Amino acid sequence: MIIVLILLLTGILLVAALRSTTVQVPWAHRLQRVNAGSATQAEWIAPEPVLQQVEKHYLETLYWLQDATTAPATHREEASHYLTGNLLRRFYKQVDYDSASPGIFTGILRADHALTVRHFSDDGKRCVVMDTRTEQRMASYDSRTHHRLLTQHMGAETVVYSMAYDIEDKRWKVETYIQSLPTGWQNPVAVRRIKVQSTLSPSTAGRDA
Repeated sequence: MIIVLILLLTGILLVAALRSTTVQVPWAHRLQRVNAGSATQAEWIAPEPVLQQVEKHYLETLYWLQDATTAPATHREEASHYLTGNLLRRFYKQVDYDSASPGIFTGILRADHALTVRHFSDDGKRCVVMDTRTEQRMASYDSRTHHRLLTQHMGAETVVYSMAYDIEDKRWKVETYIQSLPTGWQNPVAVRRIKVQSTLSPSTAGRDA
């Protein structure tokens, strides 16, 4: 009897695992290949409504993080709605650290955002967001009173994040910080030499490629 139960449970787990790996997003068959044949510029792009959804969920996550920074412990239960993967683990680790050793000051970064969504995976479940941030300003607050102490203006930069789609939540979540792009990366000459990847290869990890 026990052997039968074990086999039954094993079968259920295998079916669940297979379903989780084969479930497709609605736009999986509507991805378009651009710059096909180019080793450095070829990529998959999703339909415009999907791009808009990625941007919407990315910005919602940034605004949520601004609130969560001032009181991370009270936002712990909400974190998995906005974050996943490496960034979710980092958020939990930061919450635990702040609970054990609360700091005196809290910094919140605000900026104007110009977003570009690119480089979808071939199954349409992951993509890259390139966030050009202008008018960046870091506001420092007293962690105890939440009063703003000062604001530092920091100029502009472009940062790159990977996003992953959660089929159960029907939501794009910020997964990994990839890098900050070098100044002048939008120059037409430089663009032809830049290859954007959602992960770093072992040979370049920890270095500026």
